[in-house]
Amino acid sequence: MFLSQTLKNGHNQTVTCIACTQNNDNNANEFISGSELGEVCFWSATDGRLVKKLRLSVWENDDIMCIKCSVKNPEQVFVSASHKVIVYDLKYLDKPLQELSFAEDEINEISLNGEESHLAAAEDSGNIKVFDLRANKLMKTLRNHENICSGVSFRPNRAAELLSCSFDQKLIHWEYLKSKSFCILNMQEVGAQPDDEENYLVNPPFIHSLSVNCSGSLVACGTENALVQVFDGSKKILRHVKTLRKHHRGVAQVHSLLFAENLLLSAGNDNLLCLWELNNISQNIDYSRTNGNHLTANHNSRNRSQSTNERTPLWQMNHSESFNWLSSGISGNSKFLLVADNSTEPLVFTYAE
Repeated sequence: MFLSQTLKNGHNQTVTCIACTQNNDNNANEFISGSELGEVCFWSATDGRLVKKLRLSVWENDDIMCIKCSVKNPEQVFVSASHKVIVYDLKYLDKPLQELSFAEDEINEISLNGEESHLAAAEDSGNIKVFDLRANKLMKTLRNHENICSGVSFRPNRAAELLSCSFDQKLIHWEYLKSKSFCILNMQEVGAQPDDEENYLVNPPFIHSLSVNCSGSLVACGTENALVQVFDGSKKILRHVKTLRKHHRGVAQVHSLLFAENLLLSAGNDNLLCLWELNNISQNIDYSRTNGNHLTANHNSRNRSQSTNERTPLWQMNHSESFNWLSSGISGNSKFLLVADNSTEPLVFTYAE
């Protein structure tokens, strides 16, 4: 992994998020970054050239919080800030296609389901809103979190299921069409016990970020107590399998690489970026230990006993800034990582196997 490009002369404010478009051949055409005070920049994925810059007038005092690019329609992009989501056509950036005003509070992350018929939004209120893009109306409001909902993701290849995480320390698995929380995992109750208690960060395990790989077989959470909790998502019920311990401060971002399902990135407030290789994560898990469709207290304790600690990343880098967002993609023969840190210039790292 090496730094190949710095995207310059675009943002005047701190970059908060970044994404990349994917055409029908799964190649990136553009990088799209958002920043504080409503700036959105569009960059060429070929040479890093600034193609277009928008200052969204409706959000001139609000930060861009999340950008999601359509896979079904490569020209379409969803941009969220404050309590709104605006949809753009990359060919006609002077005017948005649609403005979605269904949220009641600040949106922290948005997610599209596989069919791109539904959009989910994680709100500061702790609620998750599910919007029907085809019917153009709010479909569901999911309520079970007791604090800020920091992340949301639909489960790939599993219709009507999504995951959400929160500062209440909980990862919730939803059957959202039924407005039902299928399973609740508390980060205080999962993970192998640390073997060096004196060096263990005692901050509460608020969940800052959530990542699900493309097949849904791997789920990861980054927590305030400097840990990454990894779950096997290959079955209906999530099972905890690993605790990744390398960071010394809260883990702000986790991201499963688009081009390698067994590779996970974690970025901490200690300015450390780690690449983890997670192979065969389900081979030692006993799935016979279930009680219907829900995890029980005994189930959690058994889950903990089967979990392992991992301290050696495949690659790591000490950075000069803390991290706000991670993304990845493919352009031609190049595989890359996109980083939005606490500066005005997004970074592009090339991945070399």
